[in-house]
Amino acid sequence: MTADGARAGDRGRGWRGARAAALGIVTNGALVALKGVIGVAGHSQALVADAVHSASDLINSVIALGSFLYGSRPPDWNHPYGHERAEAFASTIAGVLIAVAGVLVARDSVLALTSASHEPPSLLTLVAAAVAVVVKFALSRYVGTVARQIDSASMRAEARDHVIDVVVSLVVIAGIALARLGAWWFDGAAGLCVAGFIFAASAGIVISAARELLATSLSPTQRQQIVGVASSVAGVRQVQAVAGRTIGHTILVELHADIDPALTVAEGARIVDAIKERILREMTNVRTVVVELNTNEFEPPALRLMAPPGHERRAQSDPDARSRE
Repeated sequence: MTADGARAGDRGRGWRGARAAALGIVTNGALVALKGVIGVAGHSQALVADAVHSASDLINSVIALGSFLYGSRPPDWNHPYGHERAEAFASTIAGVLIAVAGVLVARDSVLALTSASHEPPSLLTLVAAAVAVVVKFALSRYVGTVARQIDSASMRAEARDHVIDVVVSLVVIAGIALARLGAWWFDGAAGLCVAGFIFAASAGIVISAARELLATSLSPTQRQQIVGVASSVAGVRQVQAVAGRTIGHTILVELHADIDPALTVAEGARIVDAIKERILREMTNVRTVVVELNTNEFEPPALRLMAPPGHERRAQSDPDARSRE
């Protein structure tokens, strides 16, 4: 993959994500108005809580849209690996705001349960909740498809939140229906359930974003795949270690490869170029590859600490492996 092709792919990815986020903004804005107005007029705390939940989704969609527009910018001198970590930062903010919404929903639901007035919800609140189920189900399918196609953490978070919204709206429908049948407290209880879903969604988003912001290393499967690809290059004796980190939807890879130390600098450079070319070609999410050859003395700490799975066993079975450096 060429640099120009990668940048064009990033721009296309950014615009597809931006369109999905914009659709989420329009849809959630309409649902907030629908559920909020009908919930208040129809005396349903559960539907009002669902409106607050949709408002948190609206905030999440706005932040996701901003992160896509910013993250699709090309690398510059101050951000040589691009701006894609903006997605993780945006997801963190969204997760915190969603948690705040959960606190407000829980408070209002408790107040509804302890209130002296127990007027049953109107039939219109059931209709509004049913409309929300249909709309959110369709939106979750669309955003989920886009998230898989562009491999976006923030879009996956938004798609997951839309799925949760479907479940939440079903809980709201059940609470309203039971409250209309005389069990008035089910409406407030449904509101508390909505608050629980909001807290769970918030925690999932924040934890996922934190893993990326803390530069969690590659998974064992990813490392083994990189070892296999690099080891297949002619002239590579052994891949001693692999480390890396994710930046948005892309991966930066560092690896230590052993080659014949008697080779010329030009021959070694050709092997390094071949390693980079093969990894970039066979692993589409990898954007940057750094190769360290035949040395441990000045090796980056990540490579000393993050030997690939099975490396220790290979070293024990082949004690001369390190001496070949």
